[in-house]
Amino acid sequence: MGEYISLAVSNSVSKAEWVQAYEETLRFLKIFPLAERRKVNVKGIDTICLIPTAEKEELAWWLGKNAKRIGWTASGDYETMQTADDISLFRDFVQGDLFDQEAGDAMLGAIADCMDYSWEDPRFQKVRTTWGRTTSGKPYHIYLLAIACLLEARLGDKIFIYGDITRSQCLQATELINQYLDEPIQPPSRCVPDRFYERVERLPFSTEEKQKIYASLLLGENADELLIQRLYERGKVDKEYDISDYEDLLRYKPGDTIHP
Repeated sequence: MGEYISLAVSNSVSKAEWVQAYEETLRFLKIFPLAERRKVNVKGIDTICLIPTAEKEELAWWLGKNAKRIGWTASGDYETMQTADDISLFRDFVQGDLFDQEAGDAMLGAIADCMDYSWEDPRFQKVRTTWGRTTSGKPYHIYLLAIACLLEARLGDKIFIYGDITRSQCLQATELINQYLDEPIQPPSRCVPDRFYERVERLPFSTEEKQKIYASLLLGENADELLIQRLYERGKVDKEYDISDYEDLLRYKPGDTIHP
C-alpha cells in the first residue's frame, strides 16, 4: 500500500507562526509512540534500531557543506514496530525571506499537486509542500495525521492536508489529539462542507474550476450531492441578482443589483 500524507504550506505563514505551531508538535512526540529508524552502535556493531522520535540537530548535506537542521523524524511506531518511509518536520521549514502576506490559501499546493495544473502557473508560486512520503497505512499514519490536523487548526488556511486520507481517518485523528488539548480542535476544513466551500470560494479560479476543486477535494461520500445543493443555492442567487459573483462585475451595467 502506498498511502501518504502531504502538507501544503503557504508563504503567508510567518516564521514566528510556524515555530509556535512546530513547538506544539514536540509535546506529542512524548505522547504518541512515534519512532525513528536510526543506526546505533551496539557492542561495536552498527545496528538499525527503532528509537523514540525526538527533536534533534543533524547534518543536512542537501543544503550545503556542514549545513545542519533541527527537527524530528518518524519512521513508524514503537508499539507495533511497523515502519514505512521517514517523515520529518523541521523547525526552520519556514524562512522569513519567503514571507508574503498575500501568498494565498495553502490549498493551492494540493490543487497543483493533484489536479490538472502546472506548478509554473503563477497562482501556485507561493505555496510549498512537505511530507508526501508513504506511510503504507501503518499505525503511525493516524499519529502523523493527528499532528497535521493540529497544524491546520493552528495555522488555518495557511496549511492544507491532502494525500491518501479519508474523512473517517481525519475524525479519528482529531478525536485522538483532542484527548490531550485543553481546547478541542475542529476537524480539517475538508471534512466540513460549509467551511470547505467558503475556503474554495475565495480561490482565484473560475466558477467551473471551483466546482471541480470542491468535488475533488471535499472528503466524504456525499460530496457530489452537496455540490449539487450548493449549485442550486448559487442558481437561486443568480436569478435574484444581476451581479452574484466577482466575475459578473465584468459585465456590470448601471442599475444592476449586486449580491451583498
